[in-house]
Amino acid sequence: MSSRASILVADDEVEIREGLELLLESEGYRVSSVDTGQAALARVDEQPFDLLLLDVSLPDRNGLELLREIRQKTPAFRS
Repeated sequence: MSSRASILVADDEVEIREGLELLLESEGYRVSSVDTGQAALARVDEQPFDLLLLDVSLPDRNGLELLREIRQKTPAFRS
């Protein structure tokens, strides 16, 4: 298992999402990216992440609402 930190990027703008992914991977992070809140919830269910970068305005929900949902279902993000 890799010791590199894992980051989930959730942004509906392709350029921002891909740019963050390239930048973070070049710094040695494992990065997953999605374009909707629903996809972010599914990804968080599949694997743990050390950091979430969430767009405030996603097509299917507000990023702050998404963070609340993730915090309710994921103990690591409750504190």
